Formats: sequence, structure tokens, C-alpha cells
Amino acid sequence: FMMACLCGASTATLLGDAMRPLRRVALAMSVGLVCFGAAATAMTLPPNSLLGAISVFAAFLAYEAGVGLYYPSTGMLKAEVVPEEIRGTVYNLYRLPLNIIVCSMLLSGLASVTKFRILAAFMAVGLACVAG
Repeated sequence: FMMACLCGASTATLLGDAMRPLRRVALAMSVGLVCFGAAATAMTLPPNSLLGAISVFAAFLAYEAGVGLYYPSTGMLKAEVVPEEIRGTVYNLYRLPLNIIVCSMLLSGLASVTKFRILAAFMAVGLACVAG
């Protein structure tokens, strides 16, 4: 999976001048949305299904490639948008809700397919915010 992340980061480098950072972030979020949807769909297949396991793993690898594309793109975007003097404060303010979402998803006891659907919905809201 680290290789998939590296491929995504290399893609960000290759797209450097051809695509603005905001567009690359939207592309990465689109990849994440599709991957969460695919994982949720694959989780509805019968248990111990080889196709389901392969589908979830493929969605995971594609998601990791999207993560690799996302981080360098957001780094460039943050450098453009957030002033250096308040960057640490702003980042810490964004970490709190993110950690609350992560902990609540992990501790919720929901079925995996439901968690993937919720994460896909969060990704769709994020994509709408970036695209709109």
C-alpha cells in the first residue's frame, strides 16, 4: 500500500504545472469517494467471497494512491491560503474535529458497510465544498 501512496505522490509531481493544487485535491477526493463507495458495495457481497476481498483490497490501494495525490496538493494549497504566522493554530483547530470523527467511527460499533457509506458521504460533502 505504501507503493500506491508513492504512485499518487508521483502523480502529483507529474501534474504539478498542468493542474492547479485545488483541482488535484478535488481529484484526490473524487478518488476517495469512489473507493469508499466501491468498498461499501463490495462489503455487501457474501462473507468470505474472494471477489469481495479483492474488491475491497483494490479500493484500498486506489484510496492510498488518492492519499498520495492529496497530501502534496494540500501542502501547496495550504501554503497559498494560510498565512505562516497562524498556520500552526489553524492546523490544530482542524485536527480536533477530524480526531472526533475518527474516534466516533472507530468506537461506534456500526457495521463496516455502514461506516464506508458514512465516510463516502463525508467525502462527498468535502468534495462539494472544494468544487463549489
